[in-house]
Amino acid sequence: ELVSEDWTLRARAWYYIEVYADPVDEETVYVLNAPMVKSVDGGQNFTRVSVPHGDTHDLWIHPDDNEVMINANDGGANVSFNGGESWSTQRNQPTAQFYRVNVDNRFPYHVYGGQQDNSSVAIASFGNGGITWKDWYPVGGCESAYTAFDPDDPRFVYAGCYMGIISEYDHRTAGSRDIGVYPVLPAALQGREMKYRYNWNAPIVASPHDPSTIYHASNILVRTRERGMNWQEISPDLTRDEDEKQDYGGGPITNEGAGGEIYGTIYYVVESEHEMG
Repeated sequence: ELVSEDWTLRARAWYYIEVYADPVDEETVYVLNAPMVKSVDGGQNFTRVSVPHGDTHDLWIHPDDNEVMINANDGGANVSFNGGESWSTQRNQPTAQFYRVNVDNRFPYHVYGGQQDNSSVAIASFGNGGITWKDWYPVGGCESAYTAFDPDDPRFVYAGCYMGIISEYDHRTAGSRDIGVYPVLPAALQGREMKYRYNWNAPIVASPHDPSTIYHASNILVRTRERGMNWQEISPDLTRDEDEKQDYGGGPITNEGAGGEIYGTIYYVVESEHEMG
């Protein structure tokens, strides 16, 4: 029986939706999605539950005291003793989820990476008095970022994001600018409608022979030697280009409009250290 038409309950259904019944009150139910929502009338109406971090994936409710619960999300875990009115902090746990990391040759060397449902970050490998969460800083792109730079002089950091977003971060000015290959965000399009099909983790790499040469991959490999002011296609479509896999992503309940399910993409790129190009 359909009791609610609230679209929030089924957003990104292919990726996550968890439903939890309150073990004490049969009329109370929680649904976990990008937000966390709660119903106290058997699922007919829902209100949002404020949590420290989005993309909520798991919930434990004390079987005898429904005021006590633990929420797990893309930022870590939080405890509530008042039914979700307030939560414990996430700044006491090393729970970032890194897709990959890169390092430069400075002393101390710096570590770079993109962290799930957070920003890209960089940090020195050593600090006076230790390293804390305050020592991290973003370097452009977003959660799914590859990071590329000259390891000997990482003034400019090239960092990516989903659907072809790529930026250049300048360490001297702490400024960031968009240098996308094609100035269109293909949100909610079919794969076959996109000029370039980008993986959620679209590769961005610097040439080991000339670090000012940056490669970026979709279904086609492109290259810039001008800090992203101009890009040159240097390959044909390197995928199978299977049309039956280029429909709307995320179905059949909702369209995955954020680029999490795009097929026919280049997943990894590396330039030979022995031969340029």
